[in-house]
Amino acid sequence: MDNGTIIALIGLAGSILAIAGGVWTQVVQFKKDAQRIDGVNKATAEVKKDTSEMIPRIRNIETCTNIIKDDITRQILPQVREISNISGGLSELIEAKRIEDAIKQRVTVSLDNPDYIHNAIKLVYENNAALNVRVQELTNENNVLRAENIRISYENNKLKQRNQELSEQVHQLNRELYPDMGRSL
Repeated sequence: MDNGTIIALIGLAGSILAIAGGVWTQVVQFKKDAQRIDGVNKATAEVKKDTSEMIPRIRNIETCTNIIKDDITRQILPQVREISNISGGLSELIEAKRIEDAIKQRVTVSLDNPDYIHNAIKLVYENNAALNVRVQELTNENNVLRAENIRISYENNKLKQRNQELSEQVHQLNRELYPDMGRSL
């Protein structure tokens, strides 16, 4: 064999090794990607499960407004009729009806928008997280105060004991200074 053939064989062997290495790298990368995809699918399934349990059930706005209107008719209007001098009452009722219709229209438009529901749920989660943080802060403060209370209680007991010892020393010194005082009583 001549040198050219040997070099060609070495080049061919190197190329085969490079191709095998590339295939092996692709297989390893494919397995890593598959694990990442499985992790994402698992997380997605957990999120889907969590969110499916809390799908908001939105009642029909008409039903709610009818209930409110019935309550107003049953409870408030009889009281309004009893008032004898109502000046401008009709214009106030018309204005109230106009405001009620405007609110109803805005609420209906908002509830039909999925972003509104998503943002409302997000806000609930954010408020919950903030409250959990505050509860943890208060719990930590409570634990610090309990530890301080225990320390102060311990010091108080030591001071009471020292006070009792000093009182006994004072009584002992009084008995030594005035031995006759205790016998005359």
